[in-house]
Amino acid sequence: MNLKHMMGCGVLLLWGCAAEEQTYYYFEYPEQPAEDVVFSLQRTGGGWEGRFYGTSDEFCDMREGFLPGFFVLDMQHIRRDGDSISFVLDSRGGTYFSQPVDVGLASAEAARAAGYHLWLQIPNQFADSVCFKGRVLPSGSIELHNTKYDQWGGRPREFVPLSRKKVEQLGRRKMDPLDEQDNRKWDNAGAARVLEFYRAWMNLELGAPTDALEQEYLTEGMRKKWRRIAGVTDCDPFIRAQDTSDDMRQSLACRQVDGPWFEVSYRWDEEADPTVIPLRLFDVDGKLKIAYVTPEWGGEERVYGLFEVSRFEVDDTDAERFVCSFYERYTSEYAAMADTMEQALSRLRQVYCQPRLVARFDSLRQFNLEDAGCGTYDALVGNFDFDVFWRPSLTVGRLDDGRFRVSYQCGDDDEQAVIATLDEVGGHYRLADVEREGD
Repeated sequence: MNLKHMMGCGVLLLWGCAAEEQTYYYFEYPEQPAEDVVFSLQRTGGGWEGRFYGTSDEFCDMREGFLPGFFVLDMQHIRRDGDSISFVLDSRGGTYFSQPVDVGLASAEAARAAGYHLWLQIPNQFADSVCFKGRVLPSGSIELHNTKYDQWGGRPREFVPLSRKKVEQLGRRKMDPLDEQDNRKWDNAGAARVLEFYRAWMNLELGAPTDALEQEYLTEGMRKKWRRIAGVTDCDPFIRAQDTSDDMRQSLACRQVDGPWFEVSYRWDEEADPTVIPLRLFDVDGKLKIAYVTPEWGGEERVYGLFEVSRFEVDDTDAERFVCSFYERYTSEYAAMADTMEQALSRLRQVYCQPRLVARFDSLRQFNLEDAGCGTYDALVGNFDFDVFWRPSLTVGRLDDGRFRVSYQCGDDDEQAVIATLDEVGGHYRLADVEREGD
């Protein structure tokens, strides 16, 4: 809803009004709704009171490569002279959070009590006192300048007056849960949680059931993912080995490296170099769980783009565009690691594969389950998994009319490829057959 349209919907403008009512002034950040800024003003017997709900951008020249911190601060030294207004924000000693603070929370203490998490970045780098100056427009809006940190090229920001109810109805100041977890400061509970899992996992007897541990410490997506990784590597992806040792258990350690990313390390024996395995935690209804473990081919790297499904539409009207767009969409489902991944992949196969290929897919999966003990083989990628580390190397090349080579790198010297054959049905292309190169 347009903010200026909402101004005429029952908002009480305070300027020059003696009533002790409260109005919120809202700035809509272009294309970044989570970073919208809002402040409140209330007339008191001796002057004005106000609270400002903003981001760390108010206290820095430029931000690049990371998400902002969010705060609620009292507006100090509020002054009005005719249509002019000025006030001071002081973030020294304040608190930054990982997501926008709700306007119903009047202080940082209230936000902490409500369960808000601290910001990942170092708050002292954004601690300052800043004066804001502006003017009240005939419409009732307020134009504001940050007099110290100008990120708007000298242009004022126009804050539109709204009631608290209207602010809440907008629903813009929301953050994607993944972004919030990437932006939060994780405390020692994260490392402790990882170590709890690893110690219990390493102490399991060979062949012992793992369901209870998995339910407690792994997301649903990771419960399926680790079996797919094991199908590729033929080893336990949590330890990158097929067995454990006493030295491994004794040297086990974990540390936070970047937001929800942690590193587990151990030594197989006293003379061995440490094995370092990055993993990502996810907050599931207040319980920390392992959402991704970097497989052996990822080394000590952390990968980004996890859990993101491509919304790129499959174009089946041109042969090459069809193969490229189908595999872009298909492999993105693997990267997303959703609980419903298998259903999503199955739907794509049903729509874009000929029935005989679907039957062959099912037959090969059953064969590998019986032969190798792993029921995750995917004939369309020629592997037991398709990992997010592999997606940047995904390449499609035309061999001849109706045949394409789809390849990707599983490691520095490990290229996998399948040959895809197409059928054209009524002007639309479908996958007729897919075979691993060399089979």
